[in-house]
Amino acid sequence: SLLQMQIDYLKGSVQHALGERYKAKVPENIRVIDHTADFVKQNYSGKIARKFLASQAPDRMLLTGNEAVVIGAIRAGVKFYASYPMTPSSTILSNMAKYSRQFNIIVIHSEDEISAANMAVGAAFAGIRSMVGTSGGGFCLMSEAIGLAGMTEVPMVVVESQRPGPSTGLPTRTAQADLKFVLDVSQGEFPRIVIAPGTIQECFDVAFQAFNIAEKLQTPVILLMDKQLSECQITHEPFKLDNLHVDRGAVIPRDAEPDPEYRRHKDTPDGISPRAFPGTSGYAFTTTGDEHNEFGHIEEEEEPVNVQYRKRMRKMNVDIEQIPKLEIVGDDNPDITFLTWGSMRGAVLEAMYTLKTENITTRLVRPITLRPFLAQEVSKALTDGGKTFNVEQNMTGQMAMVVREQTGITMDGSITKYSGRQLSPEEIHQQAKAFL
Repeated sequence: SLLQMQIDYLKGSVQHALGERYKAKVPENIRVIDHTADFVKQNYSGKIARKFLASQAPDRMLLTGNEAVVIGAIRAGVKFYASYPMTPSSTILSNMAKYSRQFNIIVIHSEDEISAANMAVGAAFAGIRSMVGTSGGGFCLMSEAIGLAGMTEVPMVVVESQRPGPSTGLPTRTAQADLKFVLDVSQGEFPRIVIAPGTIQECFDVAFQAFNIAEKLQTPVILLMDKQLSECQITHEPFKLDNLHVDRGAVIPRDAEPDPEYRRHKDTPDGISPRAFPGTSGYAFTTTGDEHNEFGHIEEEEEPVNVQYRKRMRKMNVDIEQIPKLEIVGDDNPDITFLTWGSMRGAVLEAMYTLKTENITTRLVRPITLRPFLAQEVSKALTDGGKTFNVEQNMTGQMAMVVREQTGITMDGSITKYSGRQLSPEEIHQQAKAFL
């Protein structure tokens, strides 16, 4: 009160902090605030000159990447979330549970990651938008279910937030060492969409669009994050909810005319078959984790097998318009081009700012959609950019391996860290100068 701070702000903060669980404690705390304010006014009024004025800044949120994912998923209409708690993805589960009743979401704390993934496959097959979240160890257990979703063409969204491995590794630290595994998760060849957000805004954006993409392509979509992005708190403007349209893809309406010849896995030019939800009148069908024909019946003859194989893989040629695929920031014809991905974006940009003050020109090349990989665009961005350095939170330079595999380009240097601690802008700056 001596600082002219509005007591209502303090009361509101206390009420919010106590929440529903400690709601009965709110009146008692409000009385303490009022009593303390009166005491201070009576005994110290006029003795403090400094004033505390209410901020005129616009409304902002304080949130983590995991919370942004939850908001995006809820906005997309997620109705089923299953997970076994595994840091750093655990707060997705707790926040989904927090909002489950408000938004009619079934939230399951499963006995393990195998059951979580298989329940999500079943929920998506039944026609509702479903998602699971985990870290590297749990993702290993989910790999077979992801393959089942690929074979049966069931859309599901998976969040994999990385921490150091192998095995239990460093449960409370960060890493980017699961890239190669995630890109080719599960045995065999089938469409896998892998997207790696690098900002809080992108966490929201890709969480929303992942459901549209999964249902449009009828295949699993994986959001590849890490502890740094999942749990780091950032002040952020409210997300813009305009022009966010839910697209459920090629779904047969419930009131459509019956089709006794309905083929759930019909061969189509783009590989996307009309999808009927179970219970749609006149559209009974079967599907299986075995290879099958257009009707979903198990098949081993060569030609039908080839037809289904090619049909599924054609989905990778469908353009994904909603998600930014590649970020390029910086100078034309720079002295240094940094290749990075995910949460390393911020540290690299800060290092670039420091290098610019030393008259060293730089560029950032950051693939966001990692599968399918934009080989031509990445190749062009790297071939006219001076010395090339990949910046990653792993030992072997896995993104550099992917680039070499997809484009034939070998990086000039590698700036990596694998101790579980995030690479700092200072480390990137110093190592880049040492390379030069």
